Amino acid sequence: MAVIKIVQNPIDTYEALYNVCNYITRPDKTENGRYVGARGMDTNKAYEEIVEMQAIFNKTDGRKGYHMIVSFSEGSPLSADDIFQIANEISYIFFPTYQVVFGLNMVEGHPHIHFFINIVSLYDGKKLHIGFSELKLLRSLINQIESNFLEF
Repeated sequence: MAVIKIVQNPIDTYEALYNVCNYITRPDKTENGRYVGARGMDTNKAYEEIVEMQAIFNKTDGRKGYHMIVSFSEGSPLSADDIFQIANEISYIFFPTYQVVFGLNMVEGHPHIHFFINIVSLYDGKKLHIGFSELKLLRSLINQIESNFLEF
């Protein structure tokens, strides 16, 4: 079963946004970028494209987005490719109108995915709010996706 964590330090400055985008896409953590993905933007320009989208909708104040980590147990039978596919599915299913950059980190003893979700919707500029009910739904979705992979 996956564990989901929203990083408590809010990404509320452009410096923090730049740092988290760089951390998620670090080559030494993602097998030289093999396990970096994005939705709604280019992985190599994540920071710039998020800043641009927030400026287009005039949503430049406050929180810039959410840094979320989805962890899998150390003994998980899922391969890195499986987990990367799960990350891709999470971004499409749960955050369909938001820019998302993610990276799979296999280095620190257990596989985990770092996500950054832009708080501003690509389509209407509405801000994303992730609360307890959204996390509960996301956990259920991830567990369902994970069990689908384990059935094969």
